[in-house]
Amino acid sequence: MNIFTSIFGGVGGAGIYGIMFVLIILALLAIAWIYALMVILPLMAISYGTRLWLEQVSKKAIEQLSRDAREVARKSLKGTQDSLQLPENNS
Repeated sequence: MNIFTSIFGGVGGAGIYGIMFVLIILALLAIAWIYALMVILPLMAISYGTRLWLEQVSKKAIEQLSRDAREVARKSLKGTQDSLQLPENNS
């Protein structure tokens, strides 16, 4: 008992009770961090997955719009100039 109070006597200002107080505070902080990570990490995973999905959807939508625009241009120019060639889908 005297060894603990002599080594850790200044912690918390009350010897062994100070040590217990500091250890309890550290344990509470560790538990708070664990619960925070249990909330934050799944939210980060959901956010990352949603971002990847949105990038794929927007890429497909842009490709479809460019195909539609080429088709509309091809139909509108069909009778006017036969020599004009529009580029095909490059992908």
